[in-house]
Amino acid sequence: QLPFVNSSTKFLRLSISQERTYFQEFIMATRYSLLVIIVIGLLSCLVSLLILKNVLVNPILILQRQANQFGRNQNQAIKLLERNDELGSLSASLVKMAADLNDSWWQLKRERNEYMDASYTDALTGLNNRRFMEHFLATENIWQSQQNWSFLILDIDKFKSVNDRLGHDAVSYTHLRA
Repeated sequence: QLPFVNSSTKFLRLSISQERTYFQEFIMATRYSLLVIIVIGLLSCLVSLLILKNVLVNPILILQRQANQFGRNQNQAIKLLERNDELGSLSASLVKMAADLNDSWWQLKRERNEYMDASYTDALTGLNNRRFMEHFLATENIWQSQQNWSFLILDIDKFKSVNDRLGHDAVSYTHLRA
């Protein structure tokens, strides 16, 4: 805009316009290209997500669930994932570890019961000892039952002197012969 010399309110406006069809076509082509790139990118992300979920995430979640169930209940068996990759090898290791742990747990339980039996039993006579009586009397079920109980406690005088002279093995041998 150019103002007229003799008027401050009037202006001369010149406008030159030229069609730019190439520029408009370039803008439209760029928009369509970006839209296609975005759609292809989203589709490839979705396909990658589904593949990763089925190939990697789901087997890991299955192994995690089985390990958690085994941790709560050792009788629960862990199923082997039939795969020829790292997850298959991890699954095989987990199954072997669970089997070894289960075997160790049963062995530990058996040994614990053997030690408990040994600690509650007199080695010479095979009778229950004072520890057994304390454990037995400490349980609530005994005092809540309707049964009557009687106890016989024997103290053999001078038994220590026999043990000191002859030893425990000799005492048990003489008791067995008599």
